[in-house]
Amino acid sequence: MEMETHMPARFQVHPDVSEIVMDTKTGLQWQRDYGNPSNHADAERYAESLRLGGFADWRLPTREELKGLVDYTRTAPAIDVDAFPSTPPEHPDVFDEDDNDHIRFYWTSTKTAFDPDLAWVVNFEFGNNDHRAVHFDSYTRAVRGSTSTQTHKQNRFEIQPHAQGDVVIDREAGLMWQRSADGVPYIYEDACVYAALVEAGGFNDWRLPSIEELHSLLDSTRFNPATDAHAFPHTKTDLSYWTQTYLGTYQDTLWVVNFKEGDDAHAEKVGKYFRVEYYVRAVRSL
Repeated sequence: MEMETHMPARFQVHPDVSEIVMDTKTGLQWQRDYGNPSNHADAERYAESLRLGGFADWRLPTREELKGLVDYTRTAPAIDVDAFPSTPPEHPDVFDEDDNDHIRFYWTSTKTAFDPDLAWVVNFEFGNNDHRAVHFDSYTRAVRGSTSTQTHKQNRFEIQPHAQGDVVIDREAGLMWQRSADGVPYIYEDACVYAALVEAGGFNDWRLPSIEELHSLLDSTRFNPATDAHAFPHTKTDLSYWTQTYLGTYQDTLWVVNFKEGDDAHAEKVGKYFRVEYYVRAVRSL
């Protein structure tokens, strides 16, 4: 009889400090609770004033760090609820008078590349990221620990020319990307077929990327396109790009990524009233 094995959860509550959650993948430590809604400047002050576990180096997370908390297999909230219980907005009920809407977002330290008065936020109802005026209110979840630099991210792509289509290698992620797609939008079914038929680099095991994989190509310091334009020339910005990741348990809705500003969203797999078409950038595992 085979023994059933269980992979340990990525997020672990600190054994000595229950207010801290450890990310075993990145080494970051997270505030298990959250700060009440505030504007961006007050959120930064709140995070830097925390002394959880006796540590004095708490801060707002970057966009990449906060997106790393998203659990794309679930919604409302789209996060590990054992590690981060009661994460708003499970039931959005805090109203922002300035924005005239319920608060659904968490601040990051990352400002947009196109407007310094906008900062990136993450919505844990579904897991999407968006930008928000810094004078509006959002929740705060502080983090501590080191993170990779943006310079390192910009220099990580290796371009390899090939007669059947150039490829871009990201050895850190263990991925190979199609460098230049055909620039034609497809419905989802045709997008899957197109990706499977790509022969770039002489390989035949191409596929649509996951939301995490495609999101890793975004560069917060760039705009239109919000990616490395040398590694990925001719990146389209008028429509988003397909991923193969469903929105939680919704089998009729998929994640897409837009490379104009760098936001992501979910889209119908098959449009009810019109054709839903997006671009494709194929990927394969090394």
